[in-house]
Amino acid sequence: MCSIARNASIDYRHDEELLGSLFQEVMEENDAVRRKRQGKEELDGKEGGKACTHTGEKQKYTGFLLRSALVKDFRGLEFQAYNDREGGEKLQALRLDTLGGNVLFGIFRGEIRRLVIGQPPEGLHFGMELTDTEKGRKAVKYLRSLNNGILNDREAEVALKEEGRFQCMDVKRTKDCIAAELGSSIQSAGFALEMIQNAHSGVFRIQESG
Repeated sequence: MCSIARNASIDYRHDEELLGSLFQEVMEENDAVRRKRQGKEELDGKEGGKACTHTGEKQKYTGFLLRSALVKDFRGLEFQAYNDREGGEKLQALRLDTLGGNVLFGIFRGEIRRLVIGQPPEGLHFGMELTDTEKGRKAVKYLRSLNNGILNDREAEVALKEEGRFQCMDVKRTKDCIAAELGSSIQSAGFALEMIQNAHSGVFRIQESG
């Protein structure tokens, strides 16, 4: 069987060989796209202890579209995909890029069954929780033990410079509220410990199709 503009089966076989080698080259270059964009050195044919080889057989590539306010800061986030809903093998990210101010897409080698989007573990910061009360919304901080840093069932109100405006915290009054709830005075190190907010992450599990 010949394709249009092909006179003999040898032309068809030649095209198969040519397309196969082109596919191999494209896929090898594709593996390095993210590393090049990140300014990292190219790998020597291996990533995570596994050779990046492409035999021309049909491979599966899956991805996701994320529409969120998080997208504007996506370079400070980590996206990890796995081939099992409970974990399993980590998939190689081929592309992570934005399509607009609040839309991001990702492409991974393999079928995504679990996607974890999170802040990097070194991204510790101060934070608080907003809760609704009969008097309106207020900011609170769940407290930790000063001995071991473990969260307990106590909470202290976070004082604000302007009531109802959550942009600016009154540090001294907040420190006094925390000390009163703990029943002891605290210094700057203790205040920092109480105000720590751990890095957050969201986990998406994909159901079996069909």
